Amino acid sequence: MKLEYIAEKYVFAFNKLPDELFKSIGMSLVEDGYVTVESNSGLFKNKDRFIPEEKEVTKVVEKLRAEFLEEGNVTDEVIVLGALFHKSGLIKQYFSKYEIQKLGDRLSEIKNSEAGVIVKQIMDYIELWIALIPALGSGV
Repeated sequence: MKLEYIAEKYVFAFNKLPDELFKSIGMSLVEDGYVTVESNSGLFKNKDRFIPEEKEVTKVVEKLRAEFLEEGNVTDEVIVLGALFHKSGLIKQYFSKYEIQKLGDRLSEIKNSEAGVIVKQIMDYIELWIALIPALGSGV
């Protein structure tokens, strides 16, 4: 299934996007042991929160650090994850200013390289989603 198809399917679902997409992804992560689920009962509906396992967070951060900050190839998965960390601001919790700058520079190099065409498309989709999700979540 192409990324464009998935994006279009959920963009046109508007209000269902956050609940269905995030719950589906979250439950998959629970099944694989990466996160635990915590149910919160609210006034109008129940809401599940997905809490990452600390050891899994450490593994991800170390993988990002190893691939971005050392010489060598960076896998597509790590590039996308690095872009998510960078764009969301979460990177500030785990990396120094120097490391953040170096990671940003590597992302720019990859995004602008000929080999990074597919990665650029994925990163552009990430940026689009980051811009759209707050609007979709509010029912606009």
